Amino acid sequence: MKNSLFVLLLALVTTASASPLKIELPPEIPNFKAAPGVEVAMQQCLVCHSSEYITTQPPLSRVAWKASVEKMKGKFGAQISPEQIESLVDYLAKSYGPPTP
Repeated sequence: MKNSLFVLLLALVTTASASPLKIELPPEIPNFKAAPGVEVAMQQCLVCHSSEYITTQPPLSRVAWKASVEKMKGKFGAQISPEQIESLVDYLAKSYGPPTP
C-alpha cells in the first residue's frame, strides 16, 4: 500500500513539474503535378491528406479515382461541390492514373 501511494505521489509530482512537450512538424510542401485541376486538388485533398498520400498511390483508373473522391465526400464529409468532383477526378486520373496508350 505504501509503495503504491509513493508511486502515485511521485507520478503526480513529476507530471506537475514537467513542462509541456512542444512538437513542431515540418511544413507541408505540396508536390502535386502541375496540370488543369491541381488547384482543386490542393484546395480539397490537403485539408485531410498530405500530398504524398495521393502521389504515392498506385495508378488508379478514372473509375477508381471517382469512387475515392465520392467516398471522401459521402463517408468522410469532404466539402467538395458537385462542380469540383469532375474537375478533381479528371486531374487525379490524368496525373495519377495508369498511362494511356
